[in-house]
Amino acid sequence: EEYTEGSRIAGTWFKDLVQLNGSDKDNKPVRVSLGCHTDERHLFYTQKVNGILGLAPHKITGASNLLEELYQDKKHVNHVVFSLCLAEWGGLWTVGGYDGSFILPGFTLLWMPLHHIGYFGIHLTEIRCGAQVVGAESDFGTTILDTGTTFSYFPHQTYYTLITALKTQCVGINCGASPVPHTYQTCWKLLTGTKPRQFPNITVAVGDAQTTFIWQPEAYMFRRHNDENEWCFAFADNKMSHTTVLGTSFFLHKTVVFDTSKSQLGIAESACPEYHYRTPKAETGQLLIAQVSSPRSSPASQFDLPSEGNIHFLAICLGVVGLLLLLVACAMCLWAYLVEEEDDESEV
Repeated sequence: EEYTEGSRIAGTWFKDLVQLNGSDKDNKPVRVSLGCHTDERHLFYTQKVNGILGLAPHKITGASNLLEELYQDKKHVNHVVFSLCLAEWGGLWTVGGYDGSFILPGFTLLWMPLHHIGYFGIHLTEIRCGAQVVGAESDFGTTILDTGTTFSYFPHQTYYTLITALKTQCVGINCGASPVPHTYQTCWKLLTGTKPRQFPNITVAVGDAQTTFIWQPEAYMFRRHNDENEWCFAFADNKMSHTTVLGTSFFLHKTVVFDTSKSQLGIAESACPEYHYRTPKAETGQLLIAQVSSPRSSPASQFDLPSEGNIHFLAICLGVVGLLLLLVACAMCLWAYLVEEEDDESEV
């Protein structure tokens, strides 16, 4: 399996029993297909999470995913609806419905058409950064919803227009932040507070363009691991591909409901639950997605490469090992030379 930013995994399949909410004796275990990784590349190797859960439909290939197999238990699980509510630290996955208690006051679910044959997708019609239009209907191509991709990816022209608009609107300290050196203005250091709330909202229009919702700065930006006041953009250039991929950064701080029976997607601004430690139990009918990394590090650290200090330490270790091997090789050459000299003398 390969993802937009270049991460890849490979392995073998096996069968096991999975039970949602083991404390509920009426929720029976179901035999499902699971995977064991034997090869991990890029973020799969460096990040701190220990697996990935595929939710996309596979009606084109005929293969099933974990949700479809869990839906075998139709007596206890609504087999047509599931929802996500993701935050900076973990979040909530609900099978069979959604928890409306996390939706913020004054907001309700906005419903839009959902494509769900082969992949989950929506039809984007416009994106605005503040009041500026940065993408129109013809600019986005096919739009895929993919929580397995960390960032969101836009076709080159849309990405360039969006990031230029943000840089222009945040020139100087207009957004309460200054650019971090050597990051090409993709990372910003906040002057006050720990949330980038002075950055402009991005408005997303779908379907007939009458349905709009906000992509807030705390979602389209992520906190850097080495400074809680530094935030970077969580979207990137899809280069030559005329495809838009709305990844995890798009889903943050929203209740997102997938209703496949009605082919519709619901979105509402929400205060999604956070879990800084592994959670031993889930509430009835729900599975908690817990962040397992150290509570002193930001969740953004799971996407970073090894630190500069670790790289220097590794380089020193490799240098010492290389020097020792060189000394051993020299000693072996000297020993071979002395043995040859002794053999010559004995022949004489």
